[in-house]
Amino acid sequence: VTRTWRCKGRYEPGQPGPDAREESYPKLWDQMPVGLLHLLSESACKPVHEFAARALRANQAFCDELDVDAIVMLLGRPYEVTARLGYDLALARYDASNPDFELVAALASCPVEEARRTARGWIDADRTRFAGARDLMVGLVLSPWADTRAYARTLLASVTIASGAALDIISRAIAVMLGFGDDPASEVRAREGGETLLRAFPRPLRGLGLDVLHDLVHHPLAGVQTFAADVLLAHDIRPEDLPEALIVALAVESRHANVRSLGVRLFGSLPDTALLTRINLLLAFATSALADQRGAIRPVLQRLAAYRSFGDAVVPPLLVVLLSKEEHEGVHSFVLNLLKHDLADSLGAVNKDVVLRLLRSKHAPAQELGGILLGRNVDPASLEVAEVARLASHEILSVREASWKFYRENKPRLLADMSAAIKILDASWDDSRRFAFELFRGFSEHDFTPDVLVAVCDSVRADVQAFGRELVTRFFQEGHGHEYLLRLSEHPSADVQLFATNYLEAYAAGSLERLRALEPYFLGVLSRVNRGRVAKARVFAFLKAESEKSPEAAQLVATLMTRQSLTMAIGDKAASIESMVGVARLFPDTPLPIAIKEPPLWTRELRRQRKEVRGGV
Repeated sequence: VTRTWRCKGRYEPGQPGPDAREESYPKLWDQMPVGLLHLLSESACKPVHEFAARALRANQAFCDELDVDAIVMLLGRPYEVTARLGYDLALARYDASNPDFELVAALASCPVEEARRTARGWIDADRTRFAGARDLMVGLVLSPWADTRAYARTLLASVTIASGAALDIISRAIAVMLGFGDDPASEVRAREGGETLLRAFPRPLRGLGLDVLHDLVHHPLAGVQTFAADVLLAHDIRPEDLPEALIVALAVESRHANVRSLGVRLFGSLPDTALLTRINLLLAFATSALADQRGAIRPVLQRLAAYRSFGDAVVPPLLVVLLSKEEHEGVHSFVLNLLKHDLADSLGAVNKDVVLRLLRSKHAPAQELGGILLGRNVDPASLEVAEVARLASHEILSVREASWKFYRENKPRLLADMSAAIKILDASWDDSRRFAFELFRGFSEHDFTPDVLVAVCDSVRADVQAFGRELVTRFFQEGHGHEYLLRLSEHPSADVQLFATNYLEAYAAGSLERLRALEPYFLGVLSRVNRGRVAKARVFAFLKAESEKSPEAAQLVATLMTRQSLTMAIGDKAASIESMVGVARLFPDTPLPIAIKEPPLWTRELRRQRKEVRGGV
């Protein structure tokens, strides 16, 4: 015997089923129609409902005897075939002169749209009578169907309900809301139903008990919590007299952003005097990990900013937040905007040390605030020149511009501490270095000491070295020529060493003492491999000329050449040997690592002997 389902005739799966009954043994089912009713009540299988509703409809006598509870059950089932059976039975049972409110409520919330329209028509025919049916009103307000919920809002706005009846409707609706599960459908019902209650019964809700509100606040649905928050915002109990636990549950503990915002708004409705005693909670909201809490508390903070005591209390901890690592994204930006715009009048007490700490911070918002306060709170006279020079390397343009302004307006202070002032030339930003070049080009020769000029040349930056050489050339002082030469010779840069060769003839020639002082310089230039060709040539020429002036100078040059000839490249070694040959000829007693051999004199006898040797070979 086959156990599979088979389609009969031309029926295809998915098409509406036939009106004719198809079950096996229909006579047995007709003998027990209550079994069909039981299937419609308990089954969660659509094909079962299609079979049972069709079979039950065929038992008209049994259906005519069903009570209202059974019809309400059929209307409440989520299968249209079953709900439509209930609708047909309700039409036959309805008595307009003595309407059954429970039946109308079930009809208004059943899955069949036609049935819901019929129920609304019955209610519109006698709104005053139906408005007194409290369970019916609750069923309409919290119906699973949007059209019914919308109708309830319109209905309640058009009828007058006594205060006692209103309180009863509210309490019954709240009981239903508290029974909702945590699912999307219930969320929508709670949100729209709560809005309807708030519109229809604003005055009775103002006296709602705190115990009930406590239960609503702690319900998991956002719609229920929002309803509770809105009730509290308009409640007869003053905000300062509300239990703090209720406010905290909404503003802090709720997992729904819109509810937290309402909770913060409720907290912000406290009198200013009460808020000023809750600085820590205000700061907690302002630095919350949740953007909605920060946004909701800002209007409150703006209002309290009018109190000087508030600014004095919150600015220091907010500055600490900026100086600390950002724990939650967006907090630094929020705090910066708060300080810049809402608490700007309270920043006057931020002292120089704090401003400099902000500027040295690793966090951009702190640096930006430091740049703003630098011009407002810090007296230029209190800054050291070295501190200002460091600010020229700051990432924030406004901070660099402030340092430039200081340099332009405080030339006497720069001249008094030029060794610190020239540090701006090594700024890490091109714009700061360009500013410094232009500024110092406007100074006179009396403004630069040799130490300062050489210190500029000592920079590790090529553009600053070039600028230093420009200054030395422009402001060179003859009386300090030897000092320039000695200091420039100590620089490791090939460009500076080449520049120093310009002063060898004028300030080192003929002085054995100065030659000895320059030995490290000569070794450095000559030791460069494949680099500094021009500088090497000048040094070789200079040393060769000096070696011819005295035995002592010759000895010094010979020592240098002996040492360097062992490591030099071939081209440089030839120049070194040439210098040592010159020393040997002028001062034969000078010890050298070379022996000079004169080439043989080619006489006729030597030529003959060589020919004989070749012939023998």
